[in-house]
Amino acid sequence: MEVLTALMRKAEEIGDFWGFKIDVNEEVDLIQFADDIIIILEGDAANLWSMKVIHKGFELMSGLRIHFHKNNIYGINVGDWFLNAASSFLSCKVGSLPFKFLGVKVGGNPRNILMWKDLISFLRKRLAVWRGKNLSIAGRVVLINAVFNAIPIYFYLSTKLRLSGGDPKKMIHWVCWDTVCKSREEGGLGVKNVQIMNVALISKWKWRILTENDAVWCGILKARYGKVKLKVLVGDIPVVGKKDSVW
Repeated sequence: MEVLTALMRKAEEIGDFWGFKIDVNEEVDLIQFADDIIIILEGDAANLWSMKVIHKGFELMSGLRIHFHKNNIYGINVGDWFLNAASSFLSCKVGSLPFKFLGVKVGGNPRNILMWKDLISFLRKRLAVWRGKNLSIAGRVVLINAVFNAIPIYFYLSTKLRLSGGDPKKMIHWVCWDTVCKSREEGGLGVKNVQIMNVALISKWKWRILTENDAVWCGILKARYGKVKLKVLVGDIPVVGKKDSVW
């Protein structure tokens, strides 16, 4: 995938391609993890021609073939006519928001229960496979902590969990959930509290903002939300971040 990155950088240098400008100093054009790639560009006909050339150059230099029928194009603040024309020109499908990237839905509202519908359905399918198994209480606890808490880890890392009443069917709860999440030494089962885990993983981004202030994603936050002081409490001692830190 280094070939694709190099081609895009060269196209930018000669002025044949430009990504999405967040502000005067920040521009985003490529998000890549292994073979999962998002290319972000301004809605312009010249950019579409550049992408066509870049894709062809990638195939010639890498020896790999791009399956355009597996790719999707998404539009934000562009007309349907442009999306349809771009889809036909690049031989890809027109997708709709939100879409999945690394298992996380992009462009959705986390406060909407529909955002979590696919994840809940997936967990229920996995649970149905083991429902008929003769698992002991200890085996079920291991299953919850090792499997069910690990599957939505990207959601915990990037999105604040939506608190709701859960299943509308009223059922009897024999043990308080707080007791279940206590350690075994305290009389609980040692099940991880997903809400606390979610808050801890999201809070990690505060530390990363302080230590990775020059990262691209940090610049995006600055452009989107402005320059705000970040206050982190370490014990009883308040530590105030730099003026150009944000949260």
